[in-house]
Amino acid sequence: MLSAIEQIFEANPRIIFLFFMLMLGIVYCPLGILVAIVLILLTSRLKCPSLCLLMGGLILSVVVLITQSLNPLQVININHMVFNCLLKGNWAQLGNAYLLLLTLPQGMLLAALIRFFMSPRNELQKKLKKISEGKSDAKQYKISQKAIDKKLVGIKTSACEGGSIMGIDCNTGEPVTLMDKAANMHTLAIGTTGSGKTTSICNIVESAIVRNLPLIYVDGKGDTKLAKSIGDFAKQQDRPFYLFSMVGESVKYNPIALGGITSKKDRIIELRIWSEDHYRKIAEGYLQTVFSILDSFAIELDLMTLSKYLHPDALYDLARENQAESVISDIESLEAKYRDVSSLIAEIDNMTKSEIGHLFDTSSGTVLTLDKALEENAIVYFCLQPLAFPAYAECLGKLIINDLKALAAEQLQRKNKNKIYCIFDEFSIFAGDQIVNLINEGRSAGIHAILATQSISDISKKGGDALVGQVLNNCNNFIIQRQNNHDDAELLAKLIGTQDGFELTSQIDKVVHSRTVGSVRTAKEFVVHPDEIKGFRQGKGVLLSKSLNNRSMVMFRGGAI
Repeated sequence: MLSAIEQIFEANPRIIFLFFMLMLGIVYCPLGILVAIVLILLTSRLKCPSLCLLMGGLILSVVVLITQSLNPLQVININHMVFNCLLKGNWAQLGNAYLLLLTLPQGMLLAALIRFFMSPRNELQKKLKKISEGKSDAKQYKISQKAIDKKLVGIKTSACEGGSIMGIDCNTGEPVTLMDKAANMHTLAIGTTGSGKTTSICNIVESAIVRNLPLIYVDGKGDTKLAKSIGDFAKQQDRPFYLFSMVGESVKYNPIALGGITSKKDRIIELRIWSEDHYRKIAEGYLQTVFSILDSFAIELDLMTLSKYLHPDALYDLARENQAESVISDIESLEAKYRDVSSLIAEIDNMTKSEIGHLFDTSSGTVLTLDKALEENAIVYFCLQPLAFPAYAECLGKLIINDLKALAAEQLQRKNKNKIYCIFDEFSIFAGDQIVNLINEGRSAGIHAILATQSISDISKKGGDALVGQVLNNCNNFIIQRQNNHDDAELLAKLIGTQDGFELTSQIDKVVHSRTVGSVRTAKEFVVHPDEIKGFRQGKGVLLSKSLNNRSMVMFRGGAI
């Protein structure tokens, strides 16, 4: 028993002071203590009981002092009389209503003092008190879902000055924005199927279209319905729109229109993973020579033209037509390397001769180049089809990213750089070193990259933990929506961060099998628990900005797209 009391005093030293105060109160002001206990019970449901009792006690004390000329010493004497009545059993005197009225101010002040010492002084103690009372510690958001939905309806457009309105904060009811300055630090949007990830991203798309900013959307899942919705909205806003699609109606695309010889060579080299550096260097030399020869004849390049002239016989014919004997020795050197690069040549041949090959023939039709799109502040949608063309979708995704890298390189040469929003939806389809390099180096070139995927596991499957680490380290903003996998949810919860919490322990009496004393210790707990991430409703999530040290629980807006 004594051991239990000792542990209680150690856990909360203020109880010692409160204990002695009550002992003195019983001797010197028993009626005041009685009134205080009654008042504590009556005011238990008030929002600020201590403050109410304190203010009431002070006001009544002044009133009693003025009207009854009664000072605190006289009140203590009255309490002495009450104490003597208790000892002598004079119960009739205790029923004197006038005595109770005179002691009410003192009782209110004592009640305020007792409540002050009994109340938890920090968040940890408040949580412990809730648990000890059997109340749930689950998060309760301050704004009701109905109020949030009403506020979301009131947002007519996601466009705002210098950024995009993403939704409503579940705690404050205020709009949550992703500003351009923050978006330039790149964003990872992650959410499983049906979580509302694409709808959330479309707020950025809508804002860019309304604010006349160029936007390039690379869709790795091939959503033709989304492509049409974005195209229709762009046309409503009188914005130029280009759709490149591997199925259906499409513009032509030239992925090697930008940059010099070395830049074009690198774009083709990076289409594949080289197991041996020796063969990579041979292929680089081969392509460098081919591009140099074609440049000397001022040949306009696209993939169809390149595919034709990668073969030495076609280059011999070109040299003879132009009577250029000086390049014959260069072509002869290519023949010696041809066998070592035959697989790369075959890969390009296969693409240009497939059912999507006509999309790279720029001799006719509307031709898309990224520099042209940037000049027009256009909206560009690349609709890849990984189900119909798995190998070509990945290859084309890499070509687009490498083309964007060339565009970024040109942007760096400009004095006034354009803001360019680049959205890579389901980017794990074509993820690799190219996209990491783009977001790593593209920031200073005005690239505002949004990488979207269903889960961390999708990135890991493509490039392992190294790629996951590179993506997380290069993004400063995170749109986190529902996850099904616990490991992914836990990793994202760690990314959101932790806060001070506590661990509550208890000892079990082996004889009676009941809890006795316990202990509380400070610990770290998730700001958003993995189970909460796994249970997010559609459209709900966290918007985290590391650069601004800001995180918001958000109900994302469903916009015009």
